[in-house]
Amino acid sequence: MTVLKVVLCGDGGVGKSTLTRAFLGREPPERLTVGADFYTYEYKGKKFLIVDIGGEERFRFILPLVAKKAVGLIYVFDLSRPSTLFSLVEWDIHAKATAKPGAITFVIGNKADLKRKVDNAAIEEVCGKINPVKYYESTALDRERVRKIFNEIFNTIASRTS
Repeated sequence: MTVLKVVLCGDGGVGKSTLTRAFLGREPPERLTVGADFYTYEYKGKKFLIVDIGGEERFRFILPLVAKKAVGLIYVFDLSRPSTLFSLVEWDIHAKATAKPGAITFVIGNKADLKRKVDNAAIEEVCGKINPVKYYESTALDRERVRKIFNEIFNTIASRTS
């Protein structure tokens, strides 16, 4: 069985691990991700390797290694911290440098339960540079919504990869 790699990228504390663990039915993490965490998930006869990379600056050097040959890139930012949105452009440049050509990209604005400090115009600007297949908003507190988003993402990737 072929393993399809999907990498979650974004600054530290935006909720990448919490979203991933909510999707997989696990408890939220008790700490920030150190380096990267790896999960497997099977969907429609395909096996996915989900790589959740630590968002702190000191871990960015591993991004080219873990993004190598990734077929999917999920960029996550915190809707209450504008700087986390604008940094996605840099994440995108570095991730796509080693991801599979034509890697399918998604953006998730997380922490929708908090006071929003990012406006739609800024999101549209950044998404215009990254060119995701789709933009989502969510909160890890709504596990059903998280499952729906991730299933849609994995369905898109599964249907576009052979």
